[in-house]
Amino acid sequence: MTIKRLAGALSTLCMACWAISEALAAEADTDALPWKTWEFTLGGYLTTHDASLRVDSDTLGRGTEIDMEDDLGFDKTLETVRFDATWRFLPRHRASFSVYQFSRDASRTLNRTIQYGDRVFVIDTTVASEFDMTVYKASYAYSVIQNAEFDLGLSAGLHLMDMKSSIAVTGLGVSDSAELLAPLPVFGLRGTWAITPKLFLKGNLDVFAISIDDTSGRFTDALLALEYNASEHIGVGIGYNRVYMNIEADGEKFDGEAGAGFGAVMVYGKLFY
Repeated sequence: MTIKRLAGALSTLCMACWAISEALAAEADTDALPWKTWEFTLGGYLTTHDASLRVDSDTLGRGTEIDMEDDLGFDKTLETVRFDATWRFLPRHRASFSVYQFSRDASRTLNRTIQYGDRVFVIDTTVASEFDMTVYKASYAYSVIQNAEFDLGLSAGLHLMDMKSSIAVTGLGVSDSAELLAPLPVFGLRGTWAITPKLFLKGNLDVFAISIDDTSGRFTDALLALEYNASEHIGVGIGYNRVYMNIEADGEKFDGEAGAGFGAVMVYGKLFY
């Protein structure tokens, strides 16, 4: 029995040593991979917008489908700033966070009568309009494929869109406003190709479609970027981001439909380690 117990102990010790050696080898391989633990990016967007809005009323019924650029005079192009952070807390597991904001205002003499919520703004009236939207994005991704050249992950997360809009008759104080806070669960892909040790091609795709109670929506967010690591901890990138969203709701603060699509050319700096 003593010999059997000794043999069992030696066998367990050998297995433990083998497992530790495999773990150390795997850790060594992980250290050799180009995927960083922390990444922070900050950059500028030049965006081209195409947005529409309809705000309904319990009293007046369905509102007018408003083209924000053609009807209200919003600029189609806008400059903004975006911040992104990624934490790879385990070799195949990462969490990401992003935030960016669009803020637009315009003044326009209406070329048609529009109903916005409980207000009717008649043709040839000069109105001042505002539209603000802040987007917060948080996601988790698991790398189903990972080696020294490729990292492909499946992701799940939440896009939170905080939207506010208003229309006022210039000089008269007659106005109406609407607010929409929409948390949208999304699923997607995260891919990176290490073309060289310093040059990376990145692509992200998030999609969403849902219809629950009095709220329905669709969302697509696609990004493609080329990054260059100029030094041990600093890099630069250039990319293109295309987003489309449509939300229809019957709520207390927002009753109607909001749609937006934009394409953004982005240039950014990156800090990593």
